[in-house]
Amino acid sequence: MPRTPAAAVVVGMVIAVLPGRLQAQSLFVSGTVFANIHRAGGYRTDSPYRQEDDLSATTIGGGVGVGTTIGRHVVIQVELMAPEPIEQSYGPPEYLPPLRPPIPATFRDGEYRTRHGSILRGYRTAVKRRVSAALLGGVMFMEERTRTVSTTIPTQPFQPLPSDSTIRYYRLLPAFGLDVSVDVFSHLATVPHLRVHKVTGSGFGAVGLWPGLRVRWTF
Repeated sequence: MPRTPAAAVVVGMVIAVLPGRLQAQSLFVSGTVFANIHRAGGYRTDSPYRQEDDLSATTIGGGVGVGTTIGRHVVIQVELMAPEPIEQSYGPPEYLPPLRPPIPATFRDGEYRTRHGSILRGYRTAVKRRVSAALLGGVMFMEERTRTVSTTIPTQPFQPLPSDSTIRYYRLLPAFGLDVSVDVFSHLATVPHLRVHKVTGSGFGAVGLWPGLRVRWTF
């Protein structure tokens, strides 16, 4: 999950922007499991050698949320989400004839990990037959970390150890969502949901799609 200072900042910002009458409104907490469908740009070379570099993958994630409804239709909520890391392995380029591959070959293992905190606000429809929908929009704070370990075989005299590097970024992104709430009984609801965010300024850019299922308890 996100680091405690980052989570505290997100929660503090939400409390600061909420109306003073918040105490009179209904509060809710939730937990979710979702599919992290990460689609990243990349490159592919077909000649004179073949090589591909792409961090697109699908993993599982989890998260928690807290929010409030203001009046009948306004929803404000904070979400902390943690997808599982994406792990990819890349072999050396495949050289096409008449080229011959060099004797040393480099293998790369990559791990891409993110942590997310979002502030979302939206419009919630009236409840009909225990079902309502909410269209959300807001901002997402993301910690992004990419680790790459490169190993050359056979090991060269000037490189006795693998190369191990980590790059970390902190980003502010637009985020959008859709919640469909199905009331189970007076306080409990199941909420199929979708979150969408766009990462720019990171390599080739990426889009994240998070379909999932949330369990929500309203006080």
